[in-house]
Amino acid sequence: MVISLLNSCVRDPHFDYKSFDALLNKFPVLRKIGGDSKDSLSDREVVIAAFKCACYAYAYNLRAVARCLFKAILNSPDVQDEVVCATALFDAQIALDQNQTGYAAEVVRRLVALHQWTKANDELKNTFALISTKISLRQIQGYRFPDLNGRKLEDIEWLTLRITHGYKDGSFKNFVKPLFALRTTASLESQIAIDATIGDVFYYGFENCETAAEYYASALSNHQAVMNRGGPVEGFVFPLDKVYYELGSVFMCIDKPNVAFYNLLMGLPHAAGLPDSWMRIAQAAILVHISNPNALQETQRDVALAKQKYEAHYSHPQNYHRANDILREDFFRANYEPGLKPEPTLPFALICVQRACKIVEERPNGYAHLQIDLITMYVYLSLELGVPQKALDAIGSIGRMPNVTKSHRNVSATYKAKAYALMDKATDAVAALNSIVYPTEEERRRPLPKPHAFYEMAEAHAIESCYEQAFALFAPIDRMRVKFAIPITNTRKTVRDYLRTKNLTAELKHQSDVLLAPMTA
Repeated sequence: MVISLLNSCVRDPHFDYKSFDALLNKFPVLRKIGGDSKDSLSDREVVIAAFKCACYAYAYNLRAVARCLFKAILNSPDVQDEVVCATALFDAQIALDQNQTGYAAEVVRRLVALHQWTKANDELKNTFALISTKISLRQIQGYRFPDLNGRKLEDIEWLTLRITHGYKDGSFKNFVKPLFALRTTASLESQIAIDATIGDVFYYGFENCETAAEYYASALSNHQAVMNRGGPVEGFVFPLDKVYYELGSVFMCIDKPNVAFYNLLMGLPHAAGLPDSWMRIAQAAILVHISNPNALQETQRDVALAKQKYEAHYSHPQNYHRANDILREDFFRANYEPGLKPEPTLPFALICVQRACKIVEERPNGYAHLQIDLITMYVYLSLELGVPQKALDAIGSIGRMPNVTKSHRNVSATYKAKAYALMDKATDAVAALNSIVYPTEEERRRPLPKPHAFYEMAEAHAIESCYEQAFALFAPIDRMRVKFAIPITNTRKTVRDYLRTKNLTAELKHQSDVLLAPMTA
């Protein structure tokens, strides 16, 4: 998010959902803007109203609404120079958010050719440089990130972009010190974004989830402190959806799945249009189901407080109106039909997986890499909910996918064996387990890329080598991946135990099917 530009455009610190709705009512034409290339606004007063509404919509993830309003502004005849430039930059950023890099590049190319750009202020030029760098990082292989010095080292957005870029090669570590230095002199409002970035560093960079949780919680605490002292200062906007979402993901890794579930729901507006978000909520619910209660690091009080906070969050009109606007339905409400209330249960996890599948079906090109893991989650839930035939039907589609890997096939074979065991088809279960293929020594020399982890999980060494690469795509860090890889091994043991009762252990060809022992996720 282009925080600095957004803050410079927001003049009213109390512009909220009610203000947004009031402006739309005052200027009904704004509700009719639908993204048509011919949509435009008649006069400067309407343009300013549209710009305020678009900035609010962008800040709170109503990206479709924001983009339509921004495009209408760009088509309008009477627009201030500064608004033209800012609108074009927002249009480019939204395109980047939606992976439309080519369009974003075209927008910034045209912007610098406009006569209005000659009057651009430093804030606009800085934002232009940020967006141009993001475009280059995507379009130019081996692009060298510009050196950060002077004011850029004191700009949280430049630091965040550079750190994010450095996760792959480990260079993010070189910018942790400037980040902490910036924190020591920052205002309370600025510390919110800084602490959120530090949380990302420890989560995605060092994979130190405990410390990441502390900084995400600090960001939320600082935001509350700003609110408690009488509201934000002028020009201050920092939506917390992403912080809640990342904090929920971190809680999954540190054995707090119930607390994770409710934080993920509060963070859902951050990525409601992405299949990943629904997968993550489903994963939290699954972890509640598969985790050893004695190993959990959350107390009943922790869970009760997290649920209470979630309910209070969505009892606020601005939060539930905005979330439902993003979801385009009344997902959060006071009363639910049976089975539809968000709870960390397997039936609700299945609802989330089905939602993710629908998004993938609508946009297969962008999310093809998630299809197999989504189907695998559907298979698992079908088995746990007692419908093995549905699981078998879904497993059949996995083998026909072009991006299927050996690990995918091994996980599928394990679940297929479980389905046959539930259906009391012992010989078919034997055949399914025997179809598992172990990696060669050469393949085992190519481990998952995680060179910057804070520490390596001991449990990872206990995972069967045939599952070593499993769930690598939907889990952002190895610590989360292991949470789901271990239960696969235990599922295999369950099938092995079933086959022992049928006196068919001798039919199994893999030595591990005889020696396999249970583990705890």
